[in-house]
Amino acid sequence: MKLDKSGIQNIWRAIVKRISPIEISGGLVVSDAALRYVRFNERDTVEARASLRLPPGAVVQGKINNHAVVSAALHELRERIGIPSSRGAGVILSLDSGAVYSQLFNLPQLEESSLAEAAELNIQMVSPIDTKTSYHSYQVVGKSENGTGGYELLGAFIGMPVVDDWISACKTAGFLPIAVEFQALSIARAVSEFADIGLQEIALVLDVSSEGMDLVVVKNGNLYFDYFYPWKLIQGEDKSISMDKFKQILIAETGKVMNFTLSKFGGETKSIWINAENIGAEMITALKMQYSSVPVSEITVQEKRVPPLWLSALGAGKRGMLLRSEDDLISLSPRRVVTEYMEHQMVTMIKLWRNVFAITLSFFLLVFCIGDLFLRQIRLSAGQQSFRNLSPEESRELSVLRGKADEFNALVSFVAEAKAEENKVYPFISKIINLGNNVQITRLSFQGITEPVVLNGNAPSADAVVQFQRRLAETPNITDLQFPLSSLTTAPNGRTAFVMSFRITNLDF
Repeated sequence: MKLDKSGIQNIWRAIVKRISPIEISGGLVVSDAALRYVRFNERDTVEARASLRLPPGAVVQGKINNHAVVSAALHELRERIGIPSSRGAGVILSLDSGAVYSQLFNLPQLEESSLAEAAELNIQMVSPIDTKTSYHSYQVVGKSENGTGGYELLGAFIGMPVVDDWISACKTAGFLPIAVEFQALSIARAVSEFADIGLQEIALVLDVSSEGMDLVVVKNGNLYFDYFYPWKLIQGEDKSISMDKFKQILIAETGKVMNFTLSKFGGETKSIWINAENIGAEMITALKMQYSSVPVSEITVQEKRVPPLWLSALGAGKRGMLLRSEDDLISLSPRRVVTEYMEHQMVTMIKLWRNVFAITLSFFLLVFCIGDLFLRQIRLSAGQQSFRNLSPEESRELSVLRGKADEFNALVSFVAEAKAEENKVYPFISKIINLGNNVQITRLSFQGITEPVVLNGNAPSADAVVQFQRRLAETPNITDLQFPLSSLTTAPNGRTAFVMSFRITNLDF
């Protein structure tokens, strides 16, 4: 029988997906008009897609005006997707570009360990809003072209209330945002992945929605510049915009961005790409008449079978396929959200393997019980035959059977006692981890309630270790804390490593 390799791979993926609590995160795009969700599967095809229109006024310019309405809409969206309540619903939350400020800046050649510190300092300098009341982040988008070997970085900034309101609404509806970006970033990722755009060239993507027109400059497959033009600037009291007026704005704003690109990035725009529903042909005709030397095309992602309005959701969903340890892209979210996500995954994993252990233990317990009943029957049969004189060979056989029966009985008793004395180690481990803000626990040796616990870890400094030791000593149920100062060493990454030992009186943490 010849085995189909692809069939075996599909079976293996199904098994892994069944036993693994970690799901691929979806992309959730929120705007004034609608919510859109896309999730890919392991084969890079769209596994789930759903959208929901929002009532007018519930969200205005990317900001939530009616929290109850938005939370209810998100809850209905989750039901449409069909994610079970037992599974996590992590999402890459993509906000309206009009609510986000972005800025490209350069850094000289630096050691990788110094890049984050230098980038943080530059972000605070170029930020158009107060960094104390905003979330900000950055990502490396390329290398400097001036021959210095430096970095080109894109920084992004947004007011805290906007993000906090969306995260709160998502969590109320059962979604957990593990990263927060903006639609221009999602669009740049989508066109780089799914559209035939030259990655080394400077391309201008025009994304038209009901809120406005997003002019996105893409280079090296990354977002370099974003300019959002809301319709309210020209709409006024009118409910619609004439096609002639729209074309005037289209030509004027496209020219501004192309001139800015030429002066800022030192290169001409090599192509223009349109992502618009119903008016793509008119936009292409108008732009070709104005810029005859620049190719103008409409973005198509036929293999994904989604209309133009879903382009940003595809980009956000594509990021959801990344492992969290590999995601170094812009995320405009508070650090506590990432911590909650990791805790959620840890608890889910513990629950899964606790169930696996319980099922396995129950199976062996059943086997032992059946064996015990079988041996009891043998003992009863042997007891009934004890009224006659046994031969030496029969006596030896009976002795062996009695020994085996006692052994099985002892094993059954041991398993029953282990089940009855099952302790809850997770609260203890969680308590130890939460005691240190910047302390990393690298090893925790716990042999039992009567044995000392040995803890290895590292911290940014010796003072941080001492503070951690004090908090540990003040924790109830922890006694006999030993902290030899000779255990303090400097790790290769510059952090201070340490070793402590202590005893615990009970596991009621």
